[in-house]
Amino acid sequence: MFKKIPYGVKVRVRGNEKDGFIAECAIRTYWFLPFMDDWRLIHRYTHTPYTKNDTFPTLESAKEAAMTLYHRWINDFKHEEEEKRIAKAQCKVVWKHP
Repeated sequence: MFKKIPYGVKVRVRGNEKDGFIAECAIRTYWFLPFMDDWRLIHRYTHTPYTKNDTFPTLESAKEAAMTLYHRWINDFKHEEEEKRIAKAQCKVVWKHP
């Protein structure tokens, strides 16, 4: 019935063809607001550094941006877990003879 969400990372795309699409992400919402989702926008920056456009012209470009951010967070969390596992394994070694 309930789907497990890896590391609490969720992405979604909202919008329509007329107004454009908005990509959003929610990261570890169960830590802060377990009863409600806290969604943040994924910003897409234009060529000029002073203007930013939050909408994507096509659904595919919004999906691509959302999945890029999703995979980046998943890889960061996996790397963090791997570092913890290695540190824990190294702490157990008290003395080693060559």
